[in-house]
Amino acid sequence: MIGEADLRKKLNKYMDDDQKYTNPTSRKHFQNEVWPFILSNYKNIFADRGPKNNGDYPHSPYAAWLLVQHMDAFPDRQRKFLNDLKANIPTHPKIKFLEDRVKVNEWILSNYKSKIYYKIKGKWLDEPTTNVRNPDYFNDAKIRANSRQEALENAVKAHNWILVDAVNATNALTQPSYVN
Repeated sequence: MIGEADLRKKLNKYMDDDQKYTNPTSRKHFQNEVWPFILSNYKNIFADRGPKNNGDYPHSPYAAWLLVQHMDAFPDRQRKFLNDLKANIPTHPKIKFLEDRVKVNEWILSNYKSKIYYKIKGKWLDEPTTNVRNPDYFNDAKIRANSRQEALENAVKAHNWILVDAVNATNALTQPSYVN
């Protein structure tokens, strides 16, 4: 069994490594390495709640949340972690962010083959939940916005209609992502 300090250190290292990726599609291999570690340490992750008892930074639930938040290629993992986070730490300060991300990704998967959602030259998005956040597909993905409204305006300018529609349809208040 891994100790609390070692768990936190390992998750924070993963969190730091995750931040080096600028293209969500290239994160998939890394996420496939991280996910089994998270699952095998669930009990200890949710036990490391910190003095506020809510798992906020720098405690393990925060690092695990951020890693899963970025697992757009794996919406099923996001949904599982969200449900388990709600059950274990209902006061976690980032639940709404993951909840919005899950709703947006689920909407995208349900609608990406609708009439207007193409990549280029009529091709369907091959990985729609990551493509909408990939700068190779949509210019807004490389722009760091300072508010939700600015991020949404950038998505409109980039013609990232599927992300705009998903955000609006789900009333996702923390999407598109922005620096806060």
